[in-house]
Amino acid sequence: MGEGLAGQLLAYQANKSILDKLLKEAGFEGEFSLGPMIMAMLRANGHGLGKVG
Repeated sequence: MGEGLAGQLLAYQANKSILDKLLKEAGFEGEFSLGPMIMAMLRANGHGLGKVG
């Protein structure tokens, strides 16, 4: 598919429906779905962040 950012974007687009389904099943959906996911990842990595927003 190509290399670099363009290749990664093409790969993402090709798998978008699968990724969207997985994210929805995990509870990450809607307009601000990435926010909770990023906060969960930061907390899991030991960044003592409180609730934002």
